[in-house]
Amino acid sequence: MSQGKPVKKLSDIKLTVLAALEAAFNNDYSIVQACQYAGITRQTYYNWLENIEDFTEKMEIAKQMPLRKAREVIIKAVNEGDTNLAFKFLQVRDNAYKNKTAIEIDPKTKTLEDKIKDFLNDPANKPENLPDDSEEVALVN
Repeated sequence: MSQGKPVKKLSDIKLTVLAALEAAFNNDYSIVQACQYAGITRQTYYNWLENIEDFTEKMEIAKQMPLRKAREVIIKAVNEGDTNLAFKFLQVRDNAYKNKTAIEIDPKTKTLEDKIKDFLNDPANKPENLPDDSEEVALVN
């Protein structure tokens, strides 16, 4: 930042700098990349984190945006019937599925869709981890 008066509150930061930092973090930039994008030094960024309470909260919210977007995409895909992604989601979120490579579905009991709906409707199952998209999952009937 310029060598003007010291920044003591969020309103002292130029809106363009603040917007640039938020945009950078919303796009999963590192701190170094975000500072370069916003035209400030890392030291300035860290000084603001240390000295401006509202700034810290605002940056943490911006840093979480990519993860929130990914969660929304995953849940939307699962709700639309993407069984491969749903199974990977279950592997990450439910210990009963962690070591499985397939789900056996007994037509007399519940379908995969029923199991997924039960899982998603359980308030304890908020996605904190994203599934790895690198391998295909087999469903067994």
